[in-house]
Amino acid sequence: MPEGSGVVFDYAADKSKLGLMERASRNLIAWYVASEPLRLFFDPVELSACISEMGFQCVETSSNEINARYCLEGRNLLQLRGLRIILARF
Repeated sequence: MPEGSGVVFDYAADKSKLGLMERASRNLIAWYVASEPLRLFFDPVELSACISEMGFQCVETSSNEINARYCLEGRNLLQLRGLRIILARF
């Protein structure tokens, strides 16, 4: 890929890496997408290592940062829990 190329995607952290509220939210999301043939849940450390091994530089954003930016600090009832966004570029 040309220098400067990259990919951005969202994913949810593996359930074992989450707190109680994040696990409850993750279970609800998993129920909604149970029929989808997608892999949605990853260990953040393992995913970052895998992306780095492919030659990408990783920049990661947590659900707290996403909520602060887009959910107006509690004004929006749809708070994201356990969701992350990763940017990987060459």
